[in-house]
Amino acid sequence: MPGQHNQMFRGENGTWEVVSKLGSGGQGVTWAARNAATGDAAVLKEMRIEQIDDWKALELFEREVEALAALDHPGIPQLLDRVVEDGRTVAIVQTFVEGEDLASRLKKGPMAPDRFKQALRESLEILVYLHSRVPPLVHRDINPKNIMLGARTWLIDFGAVRFGHATNLTSVGTFGYMAPEQVMGRPTPASDVFSLGMSFLALAVRRDASEFPMDPGSGQVDVDTLLERAGLKGALRHVLWAMTRPGVAERLSDPLEALRLLDTQPPLQPQKPVLPREPLRPVPQQVIRSTRSMRSPAVYLLIVPAVMALVGGLWFVLAEEEPELRAVPFEVPEKPVPVTPPPAETPIEASPTPVPQAQPSVPSPTEVVELTTENSAELELLSNPPSSVFIGGKRVGTTPLKVRRAFGPVQLEFRLANGRTIRRELMLIEDEKLVVKF
Repeated sequence: MPGQHNQMFRGENGTWEVVSKLGSGGQGVTWAARNAATGDAAVLKEMRIEQIDDWKALELFEREVEALAALDHPGIPQLLDRVVEDGRTVAIVQTFVEGEDLASRLKKGPMAPDRFKQALRESLEILVYLHSRVPPLVHRDINPKNIMLGARTWLIDFGAVRFGHATNLTSVGTFGYMAPEQVMGRPTPASDVFSLGMSFLALAVRRDASEFPMDPGSGQVDVDTLLERAGLKGALRHVLWAMTRPGVAERLSDPLEALRLLDTQPPLQPQKPVLPREPLRPVPQQVIRSTRSMRSPAVYLLIVPAVMALVGGLWFVLAEEEPELRAVPFEVPEKPVPVTPPPAETPIEASPTPVPQAQPSVPSPTEVVELTTENSAELELLSNPPSSVFIGGKRVGTTPLKVRRAFGPVQLEFRLANGRTIRRELMLIEDEKLVVKF
């Protein structure tokens, strides 16, 4: 039976001999193997169908085969062969990656900064490649065990890969390295960036994510403390900080942009931005006294005449305006004309004051003045049978329907003519397709 030690696997492109066992899980085994004809080393991943109690695992395995067959990148193991039985793929053969995974590297001493930066750069380049596919590929399980360090950096184990932005409420990944939206079953390419950032943060402090300190205020990992502990500086510190932001909107989610910032000079810092200094003003004397550069006597000789000239100028302006102000009462007739016209002469409709236009009714939280692809997503709604759709209590149409709504919570109601109603609430962070059956 395939999978026994020293057994042979007959694939579509050759015969593979098992050399040793590399690892195993509940539904499969990974073997070190070699080509029986050439002796080339390889990795053979076998799926034990008789041990599968959830057909989802078989679906994920087939998806991994499909993904690897379409990928061609020096940082991703190449699919060399597959073993098929009864029309199903039971094992795949990949190029052998020589090195150690990041999880093993965590237990050793600190990594040289240049080597650390190179490994992060090569990992980001892999994400650029995956996310530029059409549709984009989301790995969904980036963690220290799936990042290999050797002659270069490799990303392995594509068993949880997902194509595109299809909604999937199943949570797949490794806890501690999964982005918040991925924990909720809604991973995006930005989720891979988060997982990669957390993996390299673990490498920087040589601790698994299960040991990371938590921020009691936000309930999220205290990244600032970890960065301080790791002693990272400059652009490297900023990029890791930005990659691990919990919110998708505030996260550095584009790996290509992360690569650019990694080499930005001067490097950016994750601390609060330094605001530009206010220009010096001659009037507040305490500002002048508190500035070190103003202690020179020569500077005082310049400032004092300037202040005196300013005061003299103000006095001259006031002195020039005073006779005109005193002359005004003599030109006013005995019955002064009121400055403000009586209300009867100025109807409210004719008032130029824009107050009525500045007080529109307050829009509901789901309504935005101008919705763009940057602050909103398209929501495609389908139901069987067709039904009326209400968002936030307001009717928007009848299914099938496509609407654009701002990111955030969306309350939906599907109503049939007979009065039957189904309610759904979504956290909208990307384009969604929702199907409801009555």
